[in-house]
Amino acid sequence: MKFSKGIIWSEERRKWLCYDDALIDAVLNSNHFVVPTYDYSDLEKKFDKDFSFTKQVINHFPLANEGANHLDLRNRMMQDVNTNLVNAIGIFRESFRERVLAIKQSSGPINIATPIIESILESNLTFANIDLGEDIDYSDLTLMLDDSQSIKSRLVREKLIKILALKLEEKDRFYKLALMSVGVNALISTTLHSFIKVLINYDYESLIGRKCFYSNGIKHLERVCSHDTVVGGNEVKAGDKLRLYVESYEHATHRDSKKMKKFFAIGSNHACIGMSYSLSVWKELTGVLQDNFEDMRIVSFDYRSNDSIFNFPVKVFVEYSK
Repeated sequence: MKFSKGIIWSEERRKWLCYDDALIDAVLNSNHFVVPTYDYSDLEKKFDKDFSFTKQVINHFPLANEGANHLDLRNRMMQDVNTNLVNAIGIFRESFRERVLAIKQSSGPINIATPIIESILESNLTFANIDLGEDIDYSDLTLMLDDSQSIKSRLVREKLIKILALKLEEKDRFYKLALMSVGVNALISTTLHSFIKVLINYDYESLIGRKCFYSNGIKHLERVCSHDTVVGGNEVKAGDKLRLYVESYEHATHRDSKKMKKFFAIGSNHACIGMSYSLSVWKELTGVLQDNFEDMRIVSFDYRSNDSIFNFPVKVFVEYSK
């Protein structure tokens, strides 16, 4: 490995690994870098498999497009998010409240991750005006963008995408699948990762008093160099891939408002359109907790093991007093 000023060339991964938040900002705001194509063609040829449903959803992700396609998809999704925002927040609040009331009747530690995840999944469908007719866990769909996923897990995901697609009207089905899945992993991860970090490092009063996220659930973003340039004193060639470890933003000495802008890539071409929704989810979550619990302490937690993109807790057991 070659190291220079916060950026490493990894021969194993065949890409640059960047850990410096200033360099990450520079890359995200530079016109010398574009998003990857997330092309499945080589996998289809190598394993003689069909990923046609996965590919069509990816084609509708703003973060997998540049130029006019990116702007069109981004503007359309922004309009749908803004139109349905108030309704989505209300659904999260009521769904989470009902689930909390149900589980707090039990004795002993509770897995608070389950009601949080289920409430976000239910609420998030509102943006695409989707009713699946049943509770379906679609929380790992964004991992179709993870190049470290096994062929087996990709095939399982392709099957799920096909099942979901066939539940929707043919018109706009892949756009709607993209809209419902594009940010849901990031929101769940950031919410639960922040929840854990605050309770471990501080206390329950700090949790319910917090106005915004403490941690970024996204581990890294990927970019591809489009023109020869220099990053951190290193010559980066056109075609070189870069992995930007945005989780390093958590450790930067910034005020919360600036840290949130970094978490949501505000100011870049691929700024998150769901920032208002995400922060509202956090506000409603802490409000429901405050209404139902006097205190809360972490007992144990587990993160999703096959996920190289997100810090995604699947179990967060807590003790509480009410």
